[in-house]
Amino acid sequence: MTPVPRRSAVPRAARFERPRTHLLTQLSDTVDVPLIVLAAPSGYGKTTLLAQYARVTPRRVAWCRLTGEQEGPASITARLAASLPELAPLTTPDARTPAGALLEQLAAGLSAIHDGVDLIVDNVETLAQSEWLARLADALEEGHRLLLGTYSTEGLRIARRLAEGRAQVLDAADLAFTPQETQTYLQERGGLAAADELAHLGGWPAGLALAAHGAPRHAGADDLVLEALLTLPGPVQAALPALAPLDTWNEADAALVAPELPAGWLQAVQRAGLPVTALGGGAFQPHRLLAGVLDSLLARDAGRAAAARAVAAALAEDRGDLARAAQLFLQAGQPEAALKAARPVVGVYRDRGEHLRTRALLEAFGPAGLDAPLQERLAWAQIETGAAAQGEATLTALRATEALSPAGLASLAMVRGRQGDTAAQYALAREGLERGGPPVPALFWPFVQAALRLREFDEAEQAAETFHRWAQAGSDSVRQAEAWQLQALVWRRTRPPEAAARPLARARAAYEALGWQGRAAAVQLEELELAVRAGQASEVLAVTLSALEGRLPAEAPAAQVRRLRLLGTVQRRLGHLDAAEAALRRALQVAGAAGIHAGSAGLTLALADVLLQAGQVQEAQDWLSADAPGQSRLLQALLRTQAAGQPLQVSPEDLEAEPDAETRARAQALSPSGRAGIPASSDPAISAVPYLLHLVTLGDCRASINGQPVKLGLAKARELLVWLALHGSGSRDELVTALWDGSAEERHVEYFRVAVRRLRAALRDHLPGGLDPLPYADGRYRLDPVLTVHTDLEDAPGPAALRPFLPGVDTEWAQTFRQVQAGRSASALLDAAAALPAPQAAEAYRALLRLDPLLGAAHEGLVLALQAQGEAAQARQALHTYERVLREDYGSGLPEGFLAQLRVVPPVR
Repeated sequence: MTPVPRRSAVPRAARFERPRTHLLTQLSDTVDVPLIVLAAPSGYGKTTLLAQYARVTPRRVAWCRLTGEQEGPASITARLAASLPELAPLTTPDARTPAGALLEQLAAGLSAIHDGVDLIVDNVETLAQSEWLARLADALEEGHRLLLGTYSTEGLRIARRLAEGRAQVLDAADLAFTPQETQTYLQERGGLAAADELAHLGGWPAGLALAAHGAPRHAGADDLVLEALLTLPGPVQAALPALAPLDTWNEADAALVAPELPAGWLQAVQRAGLPVTALGGGAFQPHRLLAGVLDSLLARDAGRAAAARAVAAALAEDRGDLARAAQLFLQAGQPEAALKAARPVVGVYRDRGEHLRTRALLEAFGPAGLDAPLQERLAWAQIETGAAAQGEATLTALRATEALSPAGLASLAMVRGRQGDTAAQYALAREGLERGGPPVPALFWPFVQAALRLREFDEAEQAAETFHRWAQAGSDSVRQAEAWQLQALVWRRTRPPEAAARPLARARAAYEALGWQGRAAAVQLEELELAVRAGQASEVLAVTLSALEGRLPAEAPAAQVRRLRLLGTVQRRLGHLDAAEAALRRALQVAGAAGIHAGSAGLTLALADVLLQAGQVQEAQDWLSADAPGQSRLLQALLRTQAAGQPLQVSPEDLEAEPDAETRARAQALSPSGRAGIPASSDPAISAVPYLLHLVTLGDCRASINGQPVKLGLAKARELLVWLALHGSGSRDELVTALWDGSAEERHVEYFRVAVRRLRAALRDHLPGGLDPLPYADGRYRLDPVLTVHTDLEDAPGPAALRPFLPGVDTEWAQTFRQVQAGRSASALLDAAAALPAPQAAEAYRALLRLDPLLGAAHEGLVLALQAQGEAAQARQALHTYERVLREDYGSGLPEGFLAQLRVVPPVR
């Protein structure tokens, strides 16, 4: 059961709350900084400041205060979305949606909102929460930002963000009360102590609140809370520690946990100055400092603590917060109830790939506290999160006692496969499949992968078909997508490439419909591998593989290894040997960190290939001597003979069995019957310009990428694109000044942010996923270098050059450019017409006058060209027309210089 997402209410102002005016100004003036972090210990007013800002800002706000480490991406996404009606679909995501997909869906939904939004997430406690929120900040587009309240900047990669101007941190020194604030606060509270007597508190707001009526001079944080507790009425003081297990306090829950609490206890707590935050609806959030002191007091009575935690666990369970319930049941000494609560949560974590949270939940039980299925889940989570040896040992021990389930066998098979032991992988997966019972999807993948490496193609086909039939018979779209993906994996080896492409396209469409962009990217990687196997090599392919880096799931190192191997292969084929080597060496690092066998992943052969072409024969031979199970035997033989300078002996059967087109072509070239030498690429037609952005600026403005129209519905987005195409890059101030004629109004700045988001979205539709077509770096916006920009202004002058530049755009820069461009085009066209023979010149001048009847030089050129042809009547008529234009539109006569060129006397008016 998943907790129902709740909308967090912005806390109400406390009775003696001090407005932090100078800090509010800082928050209001940093709208263009995507990440604001309030990082300080307990009691420094992080929640208070964020709430003050949320109450006064004119911007839209989505508020979310986390209640503990059990809240992950799904909960955060749902709670933020609950504050924004446009994001209503995200309040109930599929429980299996990966964390990366949730992030992408949230960022995409925000990009479609016209207004700028402040996402405020308070009480961020865990490294996992910080890392996910940091990725969310990276995904936010102009005008949106993320404000965090936390105790530490760990996990936020803050140094790099600060250096790049993409983050601002307010720490304890910033949040502490100034001496003036301290004096004012004490006066309002009726405090008698002078500010210098409280210097030991260093402006600590919570300490000042507790010490307002006289504090021990050298009291620590816990001492101040205890002093305040002693001022409570005796019955409240005695009963209050029982509330420590509750994340939030209200009268109803308190009556269940501590029925001895007297009426009016909440008012007494507030009067005593204890740090609690009003959440609205009669609910209060105890400060972490207060909760910690109460928990230590409760722990002094083990029986009372167990009872209170058991009641709090039952409340959490009733509300669907099973992770919190499991934690509290375990603390209450009720392991069976804890396991009952934990089991469904583990299933949700498994489907989401949240392995760290699985570990945090299950490791608390200890090895003896888990049954075999949960031991298996913990083991796989450990394997995926850096404790592979520990997880492998657990799975091996369970198998030794015949307690390993088919799902556990699948996990152990995956481990053996990563270690390069294909035979063991095959045997373990086969054992799991032969046990019968309901299909276990996790078993089919390691079995098919191993069968293909061992060239057991019939068995791989049969297993994939079994899984496909089972998935299609059900209604689970995720399993159906996985079945298409597995079928494509087999067909890549057993059928023509076009056959494998069909199920991959189905799988990608299914994942994209679910919004699981990480999974869709993984399928796209397989599609790209088909292209590489077909012998393709182009700059487009290299760019697409590079852009996939940010779209692949962060917890999928195997996919990143494959992406880098393919990128290295494409770069080698393009002749970029340094780039190819760099990509493959990086792949080796990723593989090493994840425990992936380099030879089994194809890295050793790919790197040896690059090194041979670079002339580094000795190192290439070293890599060729490494074990490469499951890899192309033909490629191994080809590279070894090339390194030794010997001819390759290859049979027709080996050539036919080789799935890679380039390897087949190279093998034929190196065999005695073929021609010597190795082709650099089997695809000689390499595109040097992968993405051509063509802009029409004269007349109706429009854009296209590789011939496909770019939909730019927002006029300012079109103007922004043209400005960047002509100027290269611009800061926000430069762009707002140009596009809004120097306006500094916030509404224009906000409109600029919207224009940037719309332009980026329109361009992104035509580029590889993960590529930002309009990056913001070093304080400037610019079009990504992958786009080769061509405008009609660069074309040879023709009649169309006299069309107005960006008609309807009345900003000063456009008007100035329009005038300059019109003059430049007219001059070029007139020069071209003057160089033509008289008959063609006359037609050229007539064409110019049809576009611009006021172009005096064209009138004069036409008269002179007709006169040169001996067309006296037509010349006289043209001269008459020119006279009328000058008289009616300018109130002037024929220029003297022009009259001197004429051999006829102008008609008398």
